[in-house]
Amino acid sequence: MSVSPAASVAPSSVLALRERVHARGGLILEAEIDLLRAQGPGGAVGYVLEGVFGDHPDLSAALRLQLVQLWQRQGAWVEAHELAQTRAFEQQALADAPRDAFDAVRGSIAAELGLMTGSGAGFAHSRLEAARLVSPTGLLAETHQCLLRGWITSSIARMLADAAGDLIDGLGSKATLEQMKAVTEQLQARVLFTSIKDIDPATGIGIPRAYASARDAINRAVNRIDPDRAARRKARAHHERGVFFRPLPDEGLAIITATLPIADATEMFEHLSDLAQSLHDETPDGPTVAQLRADILVSAVCRAVDLLRDGKSLPERPTWRVGLVMDLATLMALREGKSELPGIGEIDPELARILAEDAQWQTFIHSPLTGEILDQGSATYRPSEKLRNFIRARDPHCTFPGCRKRSHRCQLDHITPFPTGPTTRANLHPLCQHHHNLKTHAQWQAERDHELGTTTWTSPHGVAVIADDPPPF
Repeated sequence: MSVSPAASVAPSSVLALRERVHARGGLILEAEIDLLRAQGPGGAVGYVLEGVFGDHPDLSAALRLQLVQLWQRQGAWVEAHELAQTRAFEQQALADAPRDAFDAVRGSIAAELGLMTGSGAGFAHSRLEAARLVSPTGLLAETHQCLLRGWITSSIARMLADAAGDLIDGLGSKATLEQMKAVTEQLQARVLFTSIKDIDPATGIGIPRAYASARDAINRAVNRIDPDRAARRKARAHHERGVFFRPLPDEGLAIITATLPIADATEMFEHLSDLAQSLHDETPDGPTVAQLRADILVSAVCRAVDLLRDGKSLPERPTWRVGLVMDLATLMALREGKSELPGIGEIDPELARILAEDAQWQTFIHSPLTGEILDQGSATYRPSEKLRNFIRARDPHCTFPGCRKRSHRCQLDHITPFPTGPTTRANLHPLCQHHHNLKTHAQWQAERDHELGTTTWTSPHGVAVIADDPPPF
């Protein structure tokens, strides 16, 4: 598993390109953008991009979008170099320090880095932890190389570093370097190369995996590599649960956050959303759904406190409908397989079995090769309840790349508009209202590949992205 270094363009060619751009008054051509993309980010590419006049009237929207991508990759390149220098600084400072002052020097390094970057010691400490992993000689050297090429974003690199840290912590204090290498190599093999598989290494053309998809892929990978991790995190989260208050005096508002078990938090949010949506439907010109959630939450908590103060019991909690996806073997505790709350992500199989107690289940037949749920359909415009349930089980959330809006809160869209396109599983998918509007009114196109279970989206300016989240099973 390796990432090849970037192709090199002679500096004289880059300088000549800068001169051509300057001679046109800051206009760059599509073929020249292709050349810079193939070169990969770096100082020479930045020198050319800096000479492009962003407001030039002859720059099309499609070319401007490509320039945005080039600048984004420049940012990733800068991030990679910053991490490398951060690691080199720490190593040199430790090498120069007295042996009996190792711990004190570590704290001093974070303090110095925080002052120099204006970020504070806390952020600098986390930055040092990331740099130990994501650096040319770190355990996530392949991740560093992808960041240097601009093929992944800094946020995905940080998520991989956090996940690698979790895996290393799970090995215990006596873990060997070989054990650490083994888990980090597995992590990169499961996540990193699937995240960049749509980028052509020769031309640089392509788009990395969306943030939310990468986050879910990382969580799945870590749970596979370290099956006990979910139980540890659940125990820690249960211990850290609570309700916290932070005032915003300038706005006359405050932020209340509640850290809760995922089942309780999801249930509460679903009830708030259902009631808020019904009230919003009655008065569309009134408060937004989010504002109504806040109003309902305040009323519900204050009402509950009044009841308890009066010595009365709270009403029974209403029944909650949730799409919990797990296979039969995991449900029967024959194995610790994948268990997922659609739109939220994987959860501990033991917690999934607790949530499944006394539940009503709906069974689906799925392909043993791809994991995709198989067919059923209707010839009418409005899908039947059975077909709606099927689509929502097959596609747990909006099919737009990176969107995690749960499918039971989405609209079912005909990929090919009805009546040209039939009301069948082959032509239906869930879209949140925002992405449904993009497809209907903003010239976005969607195409589904049923062999692979993927949906390809194409933007008005020709950007094609494949939403290829794994199927439910």
